Amino acid sequence: MTLLAIGDTCNAVCHTCKGRCTATCHLGDLPFSDGIGEAKDIPVWKCNGCSQVVGIPAQSRHAIRLARQAAVVALNPFGA
Repeated sequence: MTLLAIGDTCNAVCHTCKGRCTATCHLGDLPFSDGIGEAKDIPVWKCNGCSQVVGIPAQSRHAIRLARQAAVVALNPFGA
């Protein structure tokens, strides 16, 4: 796995801009799709045109997993 640094760039597809774009790696917050919780301050790829998240580097997976587990435990602390 190649570790990315903040400021690295790549080509991506942006659904907001409806096409190819250049994306830059930033630290950002990533809300979960179900609206319960978010992963904070993780490396994400953001479109340079509209600043929407267009990708998640592999090195962010562990932080996302931990944030998701914390959100689920906060909703149901007894595991029932």
